[in-house]
Amino acid sequence: MGTGLPAALPPRGRRLTPPGDRPQPRADRLGPIATWLAQVYVVGALIYSFGVIYEQLPPAFSLVLLGPGLGCLVLAPRRLVRHLRISVPLAMLLGWTVLSWSWSYNPDQTLLRLGTQVPTVLVLVAVTGLLQPRDLVTALKWSIRLTLLLVVARLVTDPGSRTTGDSELVVEGWKGSFSDKNSLGLYLVFALTVTLVLDRGWSRVLTTCGVGVLLAGSQSATSLSAAIVVVLVWMWLALWRSQQGRQSALFVLASIGLVVVAIGAALSSYTAILEVYGKDADLTGRTAIWAAVAHAVTDRPLTGYGLGALFNLGDPSSQSLLLWHEIGFKAAHAHNGVLDLVGQLGVVGLLLFLATLWTTLRTAVRSLRVEVGVASTAVLMISALLVMSVSEPVFLGPWLLVIALLQAPFLRTGDHERRVERLRSPRAAGRRPCTPTG
Repeated sequence: MGTGLPAALPPRGRRLTPPGDRPQPRADRLGPIATWLAQVYVVGALIYSFGVIYEQLPPAFSLVLLGPGLGCLVLAPRRLVRHLRISVPLAMLLGWTVLSWSWSYNPDQTLLRLGTQVPTVLVLVAVTGLLQPRDLVTALKWSIRLTLLLVVARLVTDPGSRTTGDSELVVEGWKGSFSDKNSLGLYLVFALTVTLVLDRGWSRVLTTCGVGVLLAGSQSATSLSAAIVVVLVWMWLALWRSQQGRQSALFVLASIGLVVVAIGAALSSYTAILEVYGKDADLTGRTAIWAAVAHAVTDRPLTGYGLGALFNLGDPSSQSLLLWHEIGFKAAHAHNGVLDLVGQLGVVGLLLFLATLWTTLRTAVRSLRVEVGVASTAVLMISALLVMSVSEPVFLGPWLLVIALLQAPFLRTGDHERRVERLRSPRAAGRRPCTPTG
């Protein structure tokens, strides 16, 4: 007995093939030149936003960087461009970020950051929404390989890249072509996440080993901790996917129990952990920074001080000077994800960011058994972000770019599944719904 559904549709209960994993009609995919331009933009946007070669690239370079991305949009089929989407929480967060200029304590700095960050994120959302997943993965891998080559080349040719600081204070740890060792370490966590999930064969082995050596050389405690979490979550996901039915639920419950026990053990051994990492009780001045920023935030809790207005070494605002006076030295940032975000965009900005993060995580978890690569990358990356945010500002800047990049494949897959469901509906099949009789 026939189902009455179009023959091209898979029957209910079978997994839908993600759009990027099957041949696409010519009108639904980018041509080779547009694909190449999109990949060039992804590579360039990540390298520029993470500050890989921070000394050589002025802020105006971000406008030049938009060229390949805009070229891709011009060459893309109109049907694809019309179906581009952006998640509502991310759009609201970007809108709130732009509005922060109206109340910023340093309008010039806020305007400069808006001009370099917001267009980059918007074009990246569009470009990654057009790319096939396999082409996006290729761009991510080449971005990481190129960055690692630049870092190694700088370490070999410039002895100053093997330490961080100035003539007054020198901190041990490699920084490579980045501004400091923590920036290098945070990027290496991103590279490790992408490599473990999306790379294969000897390429994955060599890249992972290279990342491990550079992480050890950076001596960044935050990055090392996040890297350990990434590896553990990656192994956990592999074990979870091998479970079925009730075993899967029991495995999750047991894992939650182990995490609670591990957190309790870490808190009870806090002093010993600090000694292992070579840290003192004030975490290299971080506790003083946290106290001063928390005090400053109480004056403007809802809106914050504007994007980039609270900390700016080059052109400090009056609030920056007061903050540094309270801290006792010139801090470059809040050294905490939540405090940094609230200080710039207030509690409203924090809630919008958490909504963006939750949307990405929820969709990724629901897709773990279908879009294994992208979904696993998103879960690992969000896990790392939460760990790194304890002592580093990882909720804005390049990390917002990463979140936007990871959302695009889920938006594409969601559109595909909704179209299939509409075609399955009785109206689309040209028949009335069956009603029981008798």
